Amino acid sequence: MLKRLKLIVLASGQRLGLSRRLLDSRWRQRRLLILCYHGISLVDEHEWDPALFMPATVLRDRFECLRTLDCHLLGLAEALERLRAGTLPPRAVSVTFDDGTYDFLTRAMPLIREYDIPVTLFFATHHSLSNKPIYDLAVDYVLWRAQGQVVRLPEVFTEPVQLDSIGARRAATQALRRHAHARNLTTDEKDDLLARLAAACAVDMGAIRRQRLLHLMTPAEVTTVSREGIDVQLHTHRHRVYDDKARFRAAVEDNRQALAAMREGRADHFCYPGGMYLPEFVPWLDELGVRSGATCDAGLASQAHSPWLLPRLIDTATLSAVEFRAWVSGLASWLPKRPHAPPDWMLVRGPGTFGA
Repeated sequence: MLKRLKLIVLASGQRLGLSRRLLDSRWRQRRLLILCYHGISLVDEHEWDPALFMPATVLRDRFECLRTLDCHLLGLAEALERLRAGTLPPRAVSVTFDDGTYDFLTRAMPLIREYDIPVTLFFATHHSLSNKPIYDLAVDYVLWRAQGQVVRLPEVFTEPVQLDSIGARRAATQALRRHAHARNLTTDEKDDLLARLAAACAVDMGAIRRQRLLHLMTPAEVTTVSREGIDVQLHTHRHRVYDDKARFRAAVEDNRQALAAMREGRADHFCYPGGMYLPEFVPWLDELGVRSGATCDAGLASQAHSPWLLPRLIDTATLSAVEFRAWVSGLASWLPKRPHAPPDWMLVRGPGTFGA
């Protein structure tokens, strides 16, 4: 009901010309819209998780909309400098991608080249080095592919699991994640467990590997996109944050060190994995020489925002064209927004070791 009412308000604002006037206003010129994208589907990932993946056709529509609205597209680093200096151009937008899955290279890059868009990529490096599926995502994807089946995996499930509902799948996914994390399984051990799960579900794991679904780009591929102008930045090494300062620092520094072999120069902009952050992260990032931190909190960035707590619009396949245009103008930022709820498993509590 709330979404329907918001759509009515936003559509009315566009018909009455309010959205266009706001887009060209001084108010909007003092604000930066930072767009965030994740995966662009290779096969059917958007059907599995439309909050994480979108079809390439939707991304093309978004880029075409930005062109039609005559937006000024800026790289994030330049945009933040101009935001602080008060010299943003009208209709300023920065485009960011999180994670750097293989589909960024094969699906997003052709559109980025075609529309000549400066892009910042926040890249978590660990799975890039292993070139294996991302376990925490892949277990859920395999279970989605197996919907309706009964899964038997005694080492994780005490009883056979009937995948007859979204709730059952999510519970099974959580059990698989807890099993791996509680035992500090290595990347290879997780991959072996994933293969056994796929076999139990009669899902073709070989096809997932060949198509590189839910894989990150390799270091060489990251270097390739970096040389094409993609600004590759920090996202922690293992796509986790820690409430222990020493571990948090190590997560960022390990990420920075791995990126140093993939891109030129020093990475000094950061994105919180899953949008998970605590207040103490701000001074920790400052001490690390990190100049900005991007959240998943919806909004337009202004001079009033801490540079380490920047809002972004997480654009998904479920966001309508009317809503997207309203965010570009800023109109949508005036309406009530559902708070972002980061996944709990993105935050690791306490000192100690943590598996790959």
